Amino acid sequence: MSEVLDMQTSAMRDIGSWREALQPHQMNLFDELVNISHRLVAHLVDQETSARHVVDDFRRRGERIVEVMEQSHLREYEQSVNLLGEMEKQTHKDLVRTIEELKSCKTAVAEAKEERAARREERGRDVRRLGGLLADLMA
Repeated sequence: MSEVLDMQTSAMRDIGSWREALQPHQMNLFDELVNISHRLVAHLVDQETSARHVVDDFRRRGERIVEVMEQSHLREYEQSVNLLGEMEKQTHKDLVRTIEELKSCKTAVAEAKEERAARREERGRDVRRLGGLLADLMA
């Protein structure tokens, strides 16, 4: 900080020395150059300030866009998770129902197998009886 003050003080001394060295008819030109320099510096400062404002504005708007997108993605994610949960519940119900149907089918197949075996046995008895009757008739 003190270096900046030293530089400014030195610059002011140099300007003062330069001004004292000027002839009276050169003073107006010097004053006009100082005036132009002040306006140019003020313009540059205004431009830098304006540029900073634009950058800050873009940053704020960009952050807002990111926030809105994050909120939107969060809502979509939550909806997807909820939908997936519902699908999981429905799939579980479907699987339980299918298991019950398969158990019922297995029971029906076992019963049908027993019925076929019983009919086969009954047919076997009937065939033997018929064979016995035919043998009696033939004898």
